[in-house]
Amino acid sequence: MTTAHIPVVDFGSQFQDNKEQLGITLVDIFRTVGFVYLKNHGVPEETIQGAFGSSQKFFELGTDTKKKYGRPPGTDVNSGYVPVGMERLNAFLENEHKTVEIREAYNYLPFDKTKLPSEVPQFDETLSTLFVESTRLARDIFECIALGLCLEKQDIFVSSHQLIGQRGNPTTLRTLSYPPIDPSAEDAAQLTRCGTHSDYGTITLLYQDEIRGLEVENRDDVFLPALPMPGTILVNVGDLLQRWTSDLLRSTRHRVTCNNMQAIKKTRQSLAFFVHPDDNFTVKCLDGSDKYPPVSAGEYLQDRFKLTY
Repeated sequence: MTTAHIPVVDFGSQFQDNKEQLGITLVDIFRTVGFVYLKNHGVPEETIQGAFGSSQKFFELGTDTKKKYGRPPGTDVNSGYVPVGMERLNAFLENEHKTVEIREAYNYLPFDKTKLPSEVPQFDETLSTLFVESTRLARDIFECIALGLCLEKQDIFVSSHQLIGQRGNPTTLRTLSYPPIDPSAEDAAQLTRCGTHSDYGTITLLYQDEIRGLEVENRDDVFLPALPMPGTILVNVGDLLQRWTSDLLRSTRHRVTCNNMQAIKKTRQSLAFFVHPDDNFTVKCLDGSDKYPPVSAGEYLQDRFKLTY
């Protein structure tokens, strides 16, 4: 199996030399595939590995310790630890609603210091550093997408995400851990790592470890592997950006499965940077159509959380 269905783009060199052509390339990929691997993205490898290291140390803590830093129930606060079973991404899919998702997470918001694990002293520093680098890259990607779409207001995406990292914007760096699964267990057939879903926001930046499992749906409704590719970041379109562009750009469904018997015996980690507009920004179709009614970015996310938490 390969990842040939997901293109690889050299972001750094093109961003400096031919930003407009890079934007056209990204828009074409996001219109057809919805996912792209970016290489030469500018996020230092030591920054990524530092965040992975802190994430691993946190998830190695005992369950009771992790629960001290738990995400509260409901939709008002989205920071803190999410234990296995708290969130269900596949609850409303008829063919998956009985499947159990074996996944835990920690939602990191740099302005919320109330749930930082004291047992991992470098946790805040390493995740904050990756958050800042991811924000820079996301803004560069937004600049390219606006060019590729030939928008009259070229700063529309950057200006609607001004508060990233501050109260008033829900952009989140999420650390994820998928515990090992025994394929011989009686209930193994009912387990998965992450149910089929699309992301809620504008774009997502995904940092993967070396353990496979992620699958992306193509236009023929077939799920194909999105294998880890060293030195790259996987970027995909979210639901709000698809809505914003009147379905021109594609928010592609994806999942993390237990299909590989060797992979599920190992702990899998990933870091997902979920990018959202400022809460008070109203998303309207860029083409002036009424394909989707205007929606408050903050209210839209709250409604999605009500379905999964």
